[in-house]
This record gives sequence, C-alpha cells and structure tokens, in this order.
Amino acid sequence: MSKIIRISFALSLLSLTLSLSAQTIDWDQVESRTVSRVKEEMPDTYLHPRWIDDTPYLYYHVQQPDQTVHYLVNAQTGSRELLIKDLAGFANQYQSLTGDSIDRHDFRLYSVLPLDRRFRRILIKYKGKVFEYDRKSGKLLKSNQEYPTKTFPSKGTNRYTNVDADKGLTMLQRNDRLLLSRANEGDTILVEGWSPELITARHDDRVRGARGFWCGDVYVQLVTREEDGEPMGLIRSITRGRPRVETFQMPMPGESNAPQYSLFYYDSKQQSGRYLAIDHFPDQEVSLSPYRSDSALYLVRNSRPKDQIELCKVNLKDGQVQTLISETTKPIYNLVLFNYRILKNNTILWWSERDGYGKYYLYDTNGKLLKQLVKDTTLVAGNIVWMGKDNFIMEGYGGADAINPYYKRYYRVPMDGSGERAIVGNEGEYELTLSDDRTIGLLKCSRMDMPPVYSVMRLSPKVTTPKEIYRVSEEEAINAGWVKPKLFSCKAKDERTRLHGIMYLPSDLDPNAKYPVITYVYPGPQTDLMPLEFTIDENANQSLAELGFVVIQIPSRGSSPYRGRDFYTYGHNNLRDYPLEDNKYALEQLAEEYPFIDLDRVGIYGHSGGGFQALTAMLTYPHFYKACVAASGNYDNNIYIRWWGESFHGLHEVKNPDGTTSFESKIPTTMELADRLSGPLLLMTGDEDKNVPPSSTIRMADALIKAGKDFDMTILPGKSHELDSPYYFNKIKYFFLKNLLGIDEKHTDIIHHK
Repeated sequence: MSKIIRISFALSLLSLTLSLSAQTIDWDQVESRTVSRVKEEMPDTYLHPRWIDDTPYLYYHVQQPDQTVHYLVNAQTGSRELLIKDLAGFANQYQSLTGDSIDRHDFRLYSVLPLDRRFRRILIKYKGKVFEYDRKSGKLLKSNQEYPTKTFPSKGTNRYTNVDADKGLTMLQRNDRLLLSRANEGDTILVEGWSPELITARHDDRVRGARGFWCGDVYVQLVTREEDGEPMGLIRSITRGRPRVETFQMPMPGESNAPQYSLFYYDSKQQSGRYLAIDHFPDQEVSLSPYRSDSALYLVRNSRPKDQIELCKVNLKDGQVQTLISETTKPIYNLVLFNYRILKNNTILWWSERDGYGKYYLYDTNGKLLKQLVKDTTLVAGNIVWMGKDNFIMEGYGGADAINPYYKRYYRVPMDGSGERAIVGNEGEYELTLSDDRTIGLLKCSRMDMPPVYSVMRLSPKVTTPKEIYRVSEEEAINAGWVKPKLFSCKAKDERTRLHGIMYLPSDLDPNAKYPVITYVYPGPQTDLMPLEFTIDENANQSLAELGFVVIQIPSRGSSPYRGRDFYTYGHNNLRDYPLEDNKYALEQLAEEYPFIDLDRVGIYGHSGGGFQALTAMLTYPHFYKACVAASGNYDNNIYIRWWGESFHGLHEVKNPDGTTSFESKIPTTMELADRLSGPLLLMTGDEDKNVPPSSTIRMADALIKAGKDFDMTILPGKSHELDSPYYFNKIKYFFLKNLLGIDEKHTDIIHHK
C-alpha cells in the first residue's frame, strides 16, 4: 500500500470515527419503549378473574383510560356484560351512603355474590362494608346482611401426619432420637429398634414434631443424612459496621458427600421399628409419593447420574418393598417433565421418554404396562392440570401441527387409550386458570407478537369449545409504545433441527441501512428463558434495540426440556461448548435473509448461564463476536452446584477395590480459553450472589489477567443473583454503544442521562 493510500485510508477512518462520535442518542425515545412507560398507556394485558361460588360465573376488571370497568361472564355461554353499568352513578351513591369517595380509575371489587339466579341483584363487600346493588335499576343500598366467608371444598381430614389422633400417638424428635408420645400415659417413651443415626443431630434438647406420618398402625419417615462439605463463602460488604463473612453449603460435582436416604418403619402394634430395604443405586435419591393409604405408600428412587429411575410400592402391613416400574434413559431422564400419578384404583400414570418424546403410559397396580395413552409421536406430554374419572387434561408441546414446538397447549387424554385431542388451537402460548371447583377454565392465548386473547371453557362434565371474552387491542398496544418483535425460524448447524427465535428491531428501522446485531443468549438445559407469551419489553431488549441495534434471541440445541430427549440431552458431556455453533450459524443465516444485519459488528451478552455462554462464545469465535457483556456467569461448573454439572455434563462411575462406588466429574471451563480474548469485554456480578457465587467471576478475571488481557469489570454491591435494575441495563447499553456503534457518550448519571 502506498503512503498516499495509507494516509487516505487513515483519514477515512478518522472521519468515520468522528462522525460516529458526533451521533447523539435520543434517550427519551429509548425510555419510551421501556415496560414502565408503555404500561402507563397500555390496556390491561392480564386478567385476574374472580370465580363466583356455586355458579358458572366469573368477573374481572380492566383498566380503561377514564375508569376501571368490571365485567360479568357466564362461562357456560361465553356471554359478557358490564357488572356495574353506570360506575359514575355507583360512585355518587356510594359517597352519599358512606361519606367516602371512589377513585374510578383504580376501583377494584374482590367480593361479589348473587342474590338471584340471573345476577340482577348482587351483594358487594367493599372497604369492609356490605352493599346490595340492583344491576337493572342501578340502585345501591347499604345491607344488614353478613357477608359470608368464602369456604373451599373440604378434602377430608389429613390423617397422614406425625399425629394419630385415633390412637392418641404422636411421634416427636429430640436431637437424634425419636420419641413416641402416648396421650393417656402423659409421658414420652423412647422408640426402640432403630439406629441413633436416624436423624442428623440437632445438638439441642428441644422436642419437635417428627417429620414423618402415620398410615394406620404404622409410622413412616424418610430420613436424609448428608455430611457437610467444605463451605462456600462470600463477603457481605453492605452492612452496618464491619463487613461480614458468610458461609453456606454448595455441594460440588463429583464430591463424595451425597445425601443418603433411609426409610424408617415403626409398627405401633408390635412396638418395634426398623429400616426398610430401599437401597438400590449408589448415592441414590429418594422421594415419597403424596398418594398413600393405610396399606401402601409409594416411592421413587433414581441413580446419581440421573439415568435410571424406579417406582416402588411399600406394603405397610409387613414393610416389604416391591419394584413396580424400572426404567433406564440414557444419558439422563427429563428432570423437568418426569411425572407420575397413583390413581384411586391404584393404577399408575407414568411419564417416559422411552420413544424419544415424553408420553403417558398406564400401568396396573402391580406395574404391568396396560397401554400407551398419548399417541402423537412428536408430541411431548407435560403436566397434568385436571384429572377426571375417565380422562385427564394435560399440557403438551410440539406435535404434528405445531407452529412452534415450544408453545404450550392443552389436550384431553381418554384413559381408554384412544389418543389425545387438542382442546385449543395452535395460535400461540396458552395458559389455563381453573375455577375453585375445577370445572371451568379461563384460557389465555398470546405470543410475543400477539397481545393476549382470553376465553372461557367448561371442563366438566364435558370439555366445551373456548368462547372469547376479552382481546387486547393490537392497535392500542402499538399506540401505547409497544413495538412488535419479529418471530422467525432457521436451521441449527446440523441443517435439520428448526430453531425458533425473536428479533427486536428499532421502531424507526431503515431497511436500507446497516445495523450492528446483539445476540442475547441462555443455554438451558432446564429452561431456555425464551419468552413465549406476550411481554412488553422482555429483558429490556426492545429498549436496547431503540439505540440502533438488531437484538436477537434464539435458543440452541440442548437448551430446552420441551422438545424431546435428543434435543434436551444434546449438550451432555459437552456442557461448556454445546450451544455455541448454533448461535453463530443462526446469525449467519439471518444476515443472508435480512441485509440490514451487519455481521462485522456482532455483540453477545447474557446473565447466569447466559453469561457463561456469552463469554465462552466470544473466546471460541473471537473474530465473529466483537463485544461481550457476561454477567453472573458460572464460568467454572466444577465449583458450581452439584445437580447442574452432574446432571447436564455427566459423571464417571468408579468401582473401588473395596467394592464401593464413587463418582468423578471434570467439566471444561471458560477460564481455559482466556488467552483467546481479542475484543472488549464487560464482566458483571453481584457480591452477594449465592446462586452463582462471585468467586466464579473473580476466577475468570484472574485467568484474563494472567493471560495479559484487558477487560472491564463491575461488581454490584449488595446484589444477589438477580441484577435487573436500571443501572445494570444501562451499563449494557453504554457498553454496546461504545463498542459496536462507536458512540462514546458517557454521563455521570447513567440512569437519567443528564
């Protein structure tokens, strides 16, 4: 390159830098897109229904520009009418009767009862006073009636406690001993026949209720013993007086101090106790089913690597433990969606990913498979929300007609094995709220690009078609300042898996211009934090886009438990690196489709697991990601909580010479990549974070310093894991303004930009 050309090129760069630096940000425009600002003008997006006892009616309120309006809905017909037709007249009468006033802009009714079948007259309790209101004439009167206290259907006496009132027996605990109290003898008798290691010693002489329960003549208690490991510590600086050192337990992956479970069994007739034979897997976990009777209870035990799980029945007459269902799922079973139910006839609903997608199966009381209840091969069965005699309603994800496999829908599943049927459409994310008697449902449907639509439907005695009762106006939402994000899908790096994401664009987007792109990341796997239902400004991404960025959020393979076993476990044994290539590949595809995306200016940021992913991605692809904000990241999962690393990376099982089994874990760290940093980086953490302790960020900083790398770091005093605050979000905005747009606009007051 000649000297003249070099000078010309340098002058061009200087001109560009000065031009960018001269830009100013319209902070009022940016702040106008924040949640607090938009909500001031936005119609209500979330209903709070009040179900009216012993009727098919509910009522709710919505905020309108001039007043709060209450609606009465007949859930059988879907008809809706004003609960109070003339609120101004109602308020005037109320003031005349009480001398008090009603703020019509913030008027809430929480207690309404009908005085006739057609709701022509209703009883209202407001500010502690009871009124009778004639909805037809609009007349309001004081009432001498006593407003009834709301009661809920009785579920019967809970017999399964540490107290057996019928026999006058109570099981108590003192230190590491159980005491059996007999009411008619007036003193306590030490329970014989059990080990003093039954309960971890409390080192005091207080007597407390033991944590077990009586089933007929038998008392049962699940006991957990765990040796404390070396404590984690942090310094609390924001205190009165001198700083305090606080320690707490955080078991690490592969450590030997795993909890050990025992099941204590005491027969009051025989006056003897013993441990039952429930041990099966080394370092197993055990949980008891909430369903039990005087003759049997059920427990689930799983292996420490989370790849084997069993349902067992405990015969309370003799203490025998029978394995009913045993299942192996490699590499792990689904920790989020696994579920089972013991039905009233002792048949068993069992959730399994044995065919790659979660399904419900029906077993008989002895653990024999009867039938598969969910048939769609790509549908992932979720939580059961309603249980009838012959069918149940469950959440479901994906399926043959899904527009997005992440959206939650609802299905009716007959017990005869004839197959599930969707009871809602496939327009978006659904949320079902049940009435107190669980016969009526309020159904909400929305997407990030579609404000909520509310409907009502009956669930019993039969499921009816949803009937719309309220719709948030998209036009009103946009007029309030909401900016509709763009939903998209693209391919994962394998060229087969579809990924579904969200793109936030400046409200004044010029499609002919070039915009730097910022990708907001979170790897899962227990959840991917992908917003599905309508949200005004998720994670402040829209207000970030208003600065002049394209902000993209897209999950990678391995990020979610709702897309089947292979998707959920994609990152197993690769916990550090599994989400990286999909994010980069997705951005490259989007840049081809949308020319306004500038791949020469790519930023990445995230919090918690997202901070860990963001920095790892920047260090793995240092010439692709040009700037990074990493907050509260678990950069070293070897010093993070045990269940995370052991479940999602995996364990190595070791058979020791003495016949025992131990487990080892070694997870690659982000620190190992520190010497690859080549762009601006901002690390942030709270100094009182007990979820991902600040020591992880400190170690990351230490690795960068040892590698001779420059970076910025902010510690937020007194903050725990959740950093959300105007200060936190504006630090992110300033960082990307400087490092992607070249605007070094700094204000001492970064909140108000003075």
